[in-house]
Amino acid sequence: MGGSVLKRLAGQPRAPLVGLAVVSVASLITRVAWLGTPGQAVVGDEINYVNVARTILRLPLPPGTPTFYTYQGGFDVNTVHPPLAKLLIAASMRIFGDNPIGWRLPSLVFASAALLALYWLVRSAGGSSWLALGATSVLAVDNLFIVYGRTATIEMFPLVFMLAGTALYLRRRPIAAGVVIGIGTLTKEVGVFPLLVLVVLEVLRLALPPSTTGEPRSRNWMKPARALAVCSVVTVVTYLGLLGGLDAKFSTFRNPVSHTEFMIGFHQKYVPHVAPPPRSGAGYILVQPSKPWQWLINEIPLPLYYYPAPLQDARIRFLGEMNPIIIGFALVGFLWAVYTAGVRRDQISFLILAWSLGTFVPFLLVSTKVGYLYYIIVVLPGLCLAVARLLGSSIVPRPLLAICCMPVAYYAWYLYPFRLG
Repeated sequence: MGGSVLKRLAGQPRAPLVGLAVVSVASLITRVAWLGTPGQAVVGDEINYVNVARTILRLPLPPGTPTFYTYQGGFDVNTVHPPLAKLLIAASMRIFGDNPIGWRLPSLVFASAALLALYWLVRSAGGSSWLALGATSVLAVDNLFIVYGRTATIEMFPLVFMLAGTALYLRRRPIAAGVVIGIGTLTKEVGVFPLLVLVVLEVLRLALPPSTTGEPRSRNWMKPARALAVCSVVTVVTYLGLLGGLDAKFSTFRNPVSHTEFMIGFHQKYVPHVAPPPRSGAGYILVQPSKPWQWLINEIPLPLYYYPAPLQDARIRFLGEMNPIIIGFALVGFLWAVYTAGVRRDQISFLILAWSLGTFVPFLLVSTKVGYLYYIIVVLPGLCLAVARLLGSSIVPRPLLAICCMPVAYYAWYLYPFRLG
């Protein structure tokens, strides 16, 4: 009886949208709960971006706060990254005050938008509404997404633009896609990765065309080449044009090209400094860097929450670590996508491969440089889609699906930052 009711409900055309609303609200609750906690300390790189926002707003820095940059009131002194994300944090602090709510609200909003953008992307690629809901649900319960989706860092900002820009391209709107990707690159450099995703996607489409197509392959490459060229040019123009305008007001750079060269040069030369364990009363240490291949096995989690020792609260624990069950399924799901791409030649398989490779391989190419586990956040949408595709496939019997979901839910609870009550 109960099973038939569930089947009828699942058969309703709007059921996936209702599910998306439920997932979105539940995710928002998990991230907004205790948003003002910890209130006397920062989480991970909040120590950097909150103070940069204070500098932009000409606010004084708290006594004893480590200073990474020379204070220049009214300027974005963190010029190693583009300015837009830090300006959004500063705008939130202007409206809601210099407090944890003001710091963290932008990441909270953008994380919620990222869930909706992922759903839209899957649908734009021709995936079913249930597959889109599955991918969104997997992303919503990943601990790395939960933690960075409620802290005052810049990781969530580019993700929204990356997903939306790719979706627009798939809907044959390369100009709009270029504008969105260009704006995303202004939040963090990884925002440009969708261009690589789209190149991989188009190569897969050309190399593995559907067997039903009657169009000669010699003509197939011209249309995607034009679309990629238009999208890329618009991305560059949007990025450089807006960066020049923002730099004119918020930095000492007067040339967006020289600022971009500076950012690239900085990251090429940057050598991480790992601080020793803090003495009693010290509140901050730097996290351990890692290599891209180590991210895939959660080898070096990031202890993100630092509280002055006398105020330490063991019930609050922010750990930069992915849900291990999700990343385990993702590796299998990626291999399944490789198989289905060759056999079925479907757009979802292509998207999984293109997103995973287009956002992860660039980190491998600079693997001799510093990296941190949270860099994989931009790869997560492709991995979460791979998980949803795998668990929804015929190789996973329906009774086994519930069993697979149980450890995912357990680690979502186990890694959750708060143990209050």
